Amino acid sequence: MGTFTSEGIVINRLKYLESDLIVTILSKDHGKIKAMVKGGANSRKRFPGAFETGNIGEFGFVEKNPYQIAYVAHATIDDYLIRLKKDYEKTLLLIYLSGLTDVMTPERQSSQVLFSALSDTVRFLEDSKQLSQARLFYELQLLRINGLLHVVGRCELCKEPFRSGDDVHLVVASGRFVCHACVPNDGKVCRIPLALLTLIKSAAHHDIYLNGLSGMEIPSALFGFTRRIITSYIDKPLKLWDMIDTLLLYE
Repeated sequence: MGTFTSEGIVINRLKYLESDLIVTILSKDHGKIKAMVKGGANSRKRFPGAFETGNIGEFGFVEKNPYQIAYVAHATIDDYLIRLKKDYEKTLLLIYLSGLTDVMTPERQSSQVLFSALSDTVRFLEDSKQLSQARLFYELQLLRINGLLHVVGRCELCKEPFRSGDDVHLVVASGRFVCHACVPNDGKVCRIPLALLTLIKSAAHHDIYLNGLSGMEIPSALFGFTRRIITSYIDKPLKLWDMIDTLLLYE
């Protein structure tokens, strides 16, 4: 029987039978862990509110053998994100980002970079109204960590490199970056500022920071680009996707 403790973030919870929970925790040291919480659905003394999505704290696990699900032995929550969870749109974004992490992250594959990105994002959300900036930061980080964020350096139609001073547009329907010459006559496009394009290009190879996006205007159409890449990676779209786009892209 093995025991281990790690800082972690709750990214999912599911009631199991009458009183148990199966929780998914993104741990700092061991990656994504699915674990059973005996009596977790009803206990108000052992785990009071510990397993709400987004909670950050220290979790102790017991693992009897590699073929059985681990158990949560104790949980000490450092941050319940109270201010965040009082805001409907922030809560919705938190659930979306947590669900995205769950479907795009394999179990037991440690990534302290991903853990830091998610914890930085949820703590940023607690005190900020910049929801689009937080979403873009985390989606770019998640794509980069999974090797899906290719350099945006050339037109996706004519394949010509973007040059300094070129107008770069994003085709709303397809989520593709094109040069001025390849803008479709019958399609809606959105001009992408050079500073934002440069940040997306750098995110493919380097860490980016939330303060680099803070205050920057994020065109809503840009999420068509990240969504296109994410949907090519996961089996099915997230249920929250359309609701997130409706509520959060037009702040």
